[in-house]
Parts: sequence; C-alpha cells; structure tokens
Amino acid sequence: LADPSLAPTVEMASDLRLWRFLVATAFKGGDAASMYVEALRWRKRNGTDATRKDLRAANPSFFTAGATSLEKPLLNEQDAAVFAARPRTFFTKSAGGGGELLLDRAGNLLFIEVPASADAAAVCALGADAFLASELRTQERRDETRRDERSGDERRGEARRGEERRRRGCRSRRLTAAGPHRVCPLLTSLASTSRGSCFSWSS
Repeated sequence: LADPSLAPTVEMASDLRLWRFLVATAFKGGDAASMYVEALRWRKRNGTDATRKDLRAANPSFFTAGATSLEKPLLNEQDAAVFAARPRTFFTKSAGGGGELLLDRAGNLLFIEVPASADAAAVCALGADAFLASELRTQERRDETRRDERSGDERRGEARRGEERRRRGCRSRRLTAAGPHRVCPLLTSLASTSRGSCFSWSS
C-alpha cells in the first residue's frame, strides 16, 4: 500500500476477506484492489479497527483466556444509551457486572431486538453521528465472534470456552417463533409491552 497508515489488520488481510472483494467485483483484480483500499480508508476514517482493539483490550479473559463472558460488553456510555433507546441485547448480565454471551449451537452470537419498544425521541436526542458510531461499534462487536477470522490465541480461547460449557453440562437453546413455550425472561425484561411477533426459548 502507498499509504502505510492503511496497513490492514490480520482479519482484513485474511484470505476470506480478500476473497469477498474478488467475488464482489466478478474476479476483476484491479477493481477488487480499488474496492479493498477504499474499504481500508473507510475503516480508518470510522475508527473500525480501533474499536476491535478496544474491545479486545477491555475483555482479555474472553479473547485469550477462554472465559465464557465479557468483562465489558458495552465499551462506553454512548453504547449503553443507544441500547437503552433501542432495546436489544446479546448477553445476560452477570453478578460481576459483565455479560454472558447469548450463543446458538454453532457458537454464533444471538442478537435479540425489540423494535416495537424503541424510543424514537431518545434515539433522535442522541443525534445521528452518535447513533451511527454506536451502530458501527455494534457491527464490529458482532464480527468479533466469527471464528473463521480469529487469531490463534482467540481460537484457543474459543476451544477452552467450549470445553468449559461441556464440563458444566450447559445446553444451547434454540430461539423460535412464539408458540406454546415459556417466554424468555430476557425479552420480558427488555420490553414487557412489545407488539407484533415475539420470540421464546424452547429446548
């Protein structure tokens, strides 16, 4: 790269990432390279890679030591305000103030949203820039659970988490459309008056 400040992270330099740009441009090498460099510029401009570093720095035991919960699932007060204005969650609160991630059977992150309970006035009060910045951080937080783009230490951490779940006899649960099942307490706490389709847990 002509601009050293655009040097990609390990994730952005992975074969999987590069393959996506080739597919998006019908395997035209020049177009793929231009799109890739523009993506690196966008990530730098929006602090995307800095968000990943901050997330890892705030949650070292999760990413490298095999912990099953995040010490700090929300990076700052702005993220907390956005999550409050637009009810959703991807973790259950733990006693120590952190959060146990909600995962499906494949280990992918589950995101539960309650759009009908969003506070439009609160969202507007946050401002477009603050809301967008938080949304971008949320996307990066979700991407960090992708095992196919993790470093060696993070893969080992995931393996240790899997072993810990097996040792504790934990079972994953499937999120299904509402039916004759018990309603998930997490959704109830998020919005007791939500309208439309809701979700519940079933074994």
